[in-house]
Amino acid sequence: MSSLEKYPSSPAVVSPSVHSIRPGQTYVTVQTLTKENLVIVVNQKTKVHDVLWKCGEILEITEDKLFGLAVRQPTEGIGGDQPRHEYFFLDPAQKIVKYAPKQPRFSQWVS
Repeated sequence: MSSLEKYPSSPAVVSPSVHSIRPGQTYVTVQTLTKENLVIVVNQKTKVHDVLWKCGEILEITEDKLFGLAVRQPTEGIGGDQPRHEYFFLDPAQKIVKYAPKQPRFSQWVS
């Protein structure tokens, strides 16, 4: 039994990869400072803290007060050719869907 089937009502469940997500499931991809991608299946009630806690479990980090989740957004850089990014930290008490894009990234490809 996979972890997705074992805990269907859990607010945040780890998925081995994006390819194992079932149609209709919502997920977030968290990129760690070591560039590792963690795929977390979420639902409408999942809070940012639930995702942060699940990432801490995977990375074996027990202190959740030292870390946070942030959204990286491109901004205009000052000179140079390299793109610049700004990081906006998410409120742990808010639902994760609050920070989701208003439209799916590939909505025009869905039939």
